[in-house]
Amino acid sequence: MIGTTTGSVYGTNSGQTDVIFAIYNNWGSIEHSLQFGSSGNDVATAVVSGGSSHYSFMVGYTNGIIDTSNSGGYDCFWRIYDAFWSQFDITGQKGTYMNEYCRSAVLDQWENLYIVGDRDYYGSNGDVFVYKVNINQGTYSYVTEFSHSFSGDERAYGIFFDQSLQW
Repeated sequence: MIGTTTGSVYGTNSGQTDVIFAIYNNWGSIEHSLQFGSSGNDVATAVVSGGSSHYSFMVGYTNGIIDTSNSGGYDCFWRIYDAFWSQFDITGQKGTYMNEYCRSAVLDQWENLYIVGDRDYYGSNGDVFVYKVNINQGTYSYVTEFSHSFSGDERAYGIFFDQSLQW
């Protein structure tokens, strides 16, 4: 379960809105939980698990500083956890002077994390983008952006691969 809180559910609140996460067993008891955030608003939007490494990947957006620095407005963030939910050094926060919202993610067979989201031009039209995170190398790259110039408003809420690994 992922969500947000303005209180202290699984730890001390760090700011306005923190990310909360919990793993429940078959009997409804919590096996693991965490709460983290910046001094701003932090929202987790997806958790993806899998791959041979058994890592779990959390993506979301923040107007604070989760990883290194904030580029302005809302930035995307991702975190990588091991099977015991210990956080790895591979985290990221990327954005521009506009608002970027990471919405969903998918993992390919080579354990590259593809993150889809949208960029908001401060309340006007939005464009869809895809980021790629190579977890084995800890690198991040911009894949593509789908834009309809300044006449449309595009939003992304999910990403998946078909059987030929095309997204």
